Amino acid sequence: MNILIYSPGNLRAADQQAQAELLISLGHKVFLLTWLPEGILHQSFTALGATVASSSHVKGRSVFFFIGQTRYLISFCKKNKIDFIFSHLQSNAVVAGMAKYFVKASCFYVRHNSDYFTLNSSLKSTFINKLANLLSPHIIAISNNVKQELIKEGVAEKKILRINLCYNFAHYEAEKYYNSVAIRKEYEADIVLVYIARLDALKRHTMAFEVIRQLSEEGLECRLICIGEGPYRQELEQWIASNGMHERIILKGFVSNVFDYLEAADMLLLLSYSEASSHAVKEAGICNKPVIVCKQVGDFEEYIVNYENSYLVNKENPIEETVVLLRHLSNNKNEIQAAGLRLYDAIEKTFGMENVKPQYQQLINTK
Repeated sequence: MNILIYSPGNLRAADQQAQAELLISLGHKVFLLTWLPEGILHQSFTALGATVASSSHVKGRSVFFFIGQTRYLISFCKKNKIDFIFSHLQSNAVVAGMAKYFVKASCFYVRHNSDYFTLNSSLKSTFINKLANLLSPHIIAISNNVKQELIKEGVAEKKILRINLCYNFAHYEAEKYYNSVAIRKEYEADIVLVYIARLDALKRHTMAFEVIRQLSEEGLECRLICIGEGPYRQELEQWIASNGMHERIILKGFVSNVFDYLEAADMLLLLSYSEASSHAVKEAGICNKPVIVCKQVGDFEEYIVNYENSYLVNKENPIEETVVLLRHLSNNKNEIQAAGLRLYDAIEKTFGMENVKPQYQQLINTK
């Protein structure tokens, strides 16, 4: 089979890379088509032996952009005799949904958001999401939470396929720069935490900041290193400045060596209100680092056992519980280490490429 992975971006996407690797291992020919020019994503696909298109080269705005993308996708699929399209994110799903009437390929929309569109007030995003749901004949829900949200949005359950994201964790070793010792020395403290998330209101960085502020007032030496960028940066910088926390809370922006920061930290803290299936938590586990996340968010409770392999705190009011937990863990580092090892095992079992492969094999054989 000729299978197209259709994605908007060109940056690192470990799950898409593993999806391609899985499909190639099943004997299929994989293509990558993106909206942006060649980048890290294309390089990783090329290394796997996939056929890569540099970009769709489509320009324009609004409806004309989508029409242009649809025409390009139709031409690409016919030229390369594509049998299956896996579209990542809602805009690409809209284009594939329009193109499906003119190509023979079976179309699958990989939904990467849970309740984001319900919580986000953007009318444009909400409209595109509804179109993606309507036009997509098949939607892959990457967590139970995503599936339930799709049903709430009116998607027929028969359209939804429940398949986990997959990862080849063996590739991660090559992404380490081995600077973790230097990073730990730079940010030395009783407990060092990493927060990996887009700087967005729904990721609730300020709640984590308040945790650090309270612990610092108690005399606990703690540091929070925030990795990621986004529209909320200015507000976060203002919070740090007004509370005098620039020594305790560091906004690093994007970094190329995420794994070095995870290795250097004691834990990952992520008090996000909305997730589908967090990459950051998987990557923390692969580094044997446990996480503190909120209950009833994303797929966390599908593989996290509270106080065994990581820690789950109240979704609506996580600050006080997190302060108490970190105060305890700062004096019990052995507990942190043991939980991290158990999280690694749970993530490998749930999201390892070989464990997800049978579901893709069945999907392709039955369509």
